[in-house]
Amino acid sequence: MQKIEQEWAEYCKLPFPDELVHVEIEGVCLASLDSFAAGCISRYLDDHSLDVECKTILEDCSSKLRKIVSELQGPANVYILRLQTLVTLIIERERDKL
Repeated sequence: MQKIEQEWAEYCKLPFPDELVHVEIEGVCLASLDSFAAGCISRYLDDHSLDVECKTILEDCSSKLRKIVSELQGPANVYILRLQTLVTLIIERERDKL
């Protein structure tokens, strides 16, 4: 859990990149993706578990993040990679609980 909390703290320091505002890649609105993922991550850190809805959202976000990360450069890539790392860590931790 400590690794996730550290990654979250670093992620929260980063501003949402201006170049991603109003941008869609492969039909994915990056601002919405970020918002949905961040909401579930925050909830996970509060509850130390995910409900079915957030599990589904994070798995969907993970799939979309894998598809779009190679399309981004510079600060946008760094930001999305950090988000992808957080989502992956939480999904893996939840799977380990099973």
